[in-house]
Amino acid sequence: MQTLNIFYTIVLLLLLLNCSGKSVATDDSQKLNNAVENADKAFQSLISIYWDAHRNIFYSSNTKNTGLNYWWQAHGLNALVDAAEREGNDSLFTMISDFYNGIGNANNGFINDYYDDMAWMGIALIRAYVLTGTRKYLDTSILLWHDISTGWNETNGGGIAWNKNMLTYKNTPSNATTAILSFRLYTITGEKKYFDLGEKIMLWLQSTLIDESSGMVWDGIGRTGAGIIDYNWLFTYNQGIYIGACVEFYPISDDELWRERAIKTADNALLAFNGNLNILKDEGSGDGGLFKGILIRYLKSLYDQAYLDQAKKDTYKEYLRKNADVLWKYGKSSSYPYLFNHDWTAPPSGENDLSVQLSGVFLMEACAGF
Repeated sequence: MQTLNIFYTIVLLLLLLNCSGKSVATDDSQKLNNAVENADKAFQSLISIYWDAHRNIFYSSNTKNTGLNYWWQAHGLNALVDAAEREGNDSLFTMISDFYNGIGNANNGFINDYYDDMAWMGIALIRAYVLTGTRKYLDTSILLWHDISTGWNETNGGGIAWNKNMLTYKNTPSNATTAILSFRLYTITGEKKYFDLGEKIMLWLQSTLIDESSGMVWDGIGRTGAGIIDYNWLFTYNQGIYIGACVEFYPISDDELWRERAIKTADNALLAFNGNLNILKDEGSGDGGLFKGILIRYLKSLYDQAYLDQAKKDTYKEYLRKNADVLWKYGKSSSYPYLFNHDWTAPPSGENDLSVQLSGVFLMEACAGF
């Protein structure tokens, strides 16, 4: 028995160390005690550094860049909803309302040329509606859905286009997001048109951009020519939104294949996208800075499903908590309010994009929900 105890101790130590010599604190009680506090500090840092109180939207960087990146703003709304769900704070309901007005003004309405951007905003607005009951959020989501639905065409076998000026390029970000939006609208309204589009998208995705054997999700088809798939464009967020779409589709389709596909893609993502310290790899700043945060959101949504067995839950939870431990120890600035880096194993420096900050916030929020 003593020999076994020594063996397990050695295994545990090996798991906590990596080739750089850095170690990750894994005391379970400490993680549970600090998770909510860290999520609150992360969110308050986001507001302190990035919230533009004059326009009621987010700056695009910590240097108060006022350039508008619509899809980053959609995820900023997700951050507001996350914090409001966790805190139940009326002032955050007001901030969500202010944001709705602010983004409408900044974008001159909610419609734009990018179908994936509008789907991200629609998803966030549905979350705001479910939380607050404010009807205009749902109505705007429906408005966006109708515009997005016109992006379907039969080139490359179907799918929603990426943008209105490139109708032959179909990608996972436009399609999996629209599927999530469609299924949530169907759940709320019961209107079959939402289910029908979502189902059509999922069948097209599965036959076109998913590796059935591994669960890997490719980015798109038609970007460089008819029928050409970007097999080498492998991003964390594509895995995340496909997982999220499968999670939404499974209970309303009653087809267990979608549950199994969500799990397969999640398991593959934890292996295929590891970087330094065996956590999610660095995907840079700019749009790539948001990719990990999106995978985290939908991995957590899979974790929350009652049908997931305990062993899977434990695997996903410990993986996310390890990422959070590394980010909190190595990847944030030394002083509060905290900036997060796109490389979670090293501190940030210089200009820091909103996208990067949001991924760190989403990771901390996910761990606060365990």
